[in-house]
Amino acid sequence: MNEMRRTLWITHLGIERSAELSVQGPVLEDSEWFCEWSCDILHPRPKRIYGSDEISALYYCLSFIGAFIREMEASGYGVKHETNGDHGGFDFGNAEWPADAPALSREDGGKAM
Repeated sequence: MNEMRRTLWITHLGIERSAELSVQGPVLEDSEWFCEWSCDILHPRPKRIYGSDEISALYYCLSFIGAFIREMEASGYGVKHETNGDHGGFDFGNAEWPADAPALSREDGGKAM
């Protein structure tokens, strides 16, 4: 399984700490493509994001991470990769979760967060 990692800087209540974001996949399991992601501080439990093929699984995963980071920022966290305001390096495309996106995971019934 491919694994990509990025160090993020998370600020909350005036304290800045480093966190490791990890994306694994895409993986084909039981005829379903998915990527799995986690982040030490923000979401330590791995989360599977599904797509109809390898590219859509990766696209939906990266889009979900970007939307999740923006939600965390809206609730008081600062998230940066290289500079303040870069949204952890996920400042691209549509930062909102697509309404027509496929179910995210079997265990959570497709709930986004």
